[in-house]
Order: sequence, then C-alpha cells, then structure tokens
Amino acid sequence: MSRNPEHIAATTSHTRRGGRDVFRYGVDYVLIDPDVRSGPPLFSRSRFNLASVHDRNHGGAPIGPNDQITVEKLMHVSPFQDVAGDYGFHFDIRPDKIAIRIDFRSGNSGMVATLTGPRAPLSNVSILTELLRRPAGAMRTIALIYWQALCLKLKGARFRDRPTPPNQEVS
Repeated sequence: MSRNPEHIAATTSHTRRGGRDVFRYGVDYVLIDPDVRSGPPLFSRSRFNLASVHDRNHGGAPIGPNDQITVEKLMHVSPFQDVAGDYGFHFDIRPDKIAIRIDFRSGNSGMVATLTGPRAPLSNVSILTELLRRPAGAMRTIALIYWQALCLKLKGARFRDRPTPPNQEVS
C-alpha cells in the first residue's frame, strides 16, 4: 500500500559503551514510499525545494517493521573508532512512531545510536515549522557532529588516522 511522505520529528542519541560521552539532539526526517512521487508543494523528490529527498542518496532493500540486520564494519566512519567490529541494526516501525537502534561493537568498545520519533503526515506547515525550529537542517547536523568530535578530543578520546580506502567499492 502506497503512502504519502511522513515527517518524523525525531530525537537522536549516541552513547559510547560504558555510558560515558552521551549526546542527544533533535533532528527531522522524511519517511517516503519509494514508489510514491507525490507530496506537499514544498517537498520534492530528486530536485531542489525547501525540503527534498534525492533518490541517488538512498536505496537498497526495503526495511520491514521489525527487521534486524547485522553487518561487519567495513568502512571508516569515525576517527574515534577502528574499522573493525559489527553493526546491529534494529527497526521498530509502527503506525504511530519509528524507533531505530544501531549497536556498534568492537571488542569491549563501541557505541549505541538511536533515532526515535512520532510519525505525522508531511505538510507545508510541518516543513515551515521545522525550518524555523531547526534552521540550516543538514548543516546544523554536520556542525553538531564536529562539535561532539571536538568535545571527545578534549576529553582525551584516542584519535585514529583515516585508513587507506579499499581498492574496490564497499557497500
């Protein structure tokens, strides 16, 4: 069954193993049906608008409401973690909310990242409200990531150099 786009006014958190170095902040997501191209006038698929999703940045197999996926870590994601270990992805997708948990383990270290929020229809009003509430969207998120990295570095977290990229594409 096809659905129109939905707005997820979510909270994300990242917690390093051991309960130390926790950060939490609000972030907005759009939940789309890949087969539905419609939406409110201020939202577009694969073209510029106040809110947009570009299909080239997304893809893969559809995720079900209670899927659990475990994969080996193959890519450099953070300068504070080695390219080693496993990710466990847990999805709890309900009609009224979404909860996603990413559990990264590498020996005794790792972290847990969560994303939770209510589902609501995406509308011009919700787009404008979130633009006012959290201006600069993706740029704000990037700034928060760098801020948290600086905080970790100042607390003495071990910084790892970027490894040599793999010779073949990894996904």
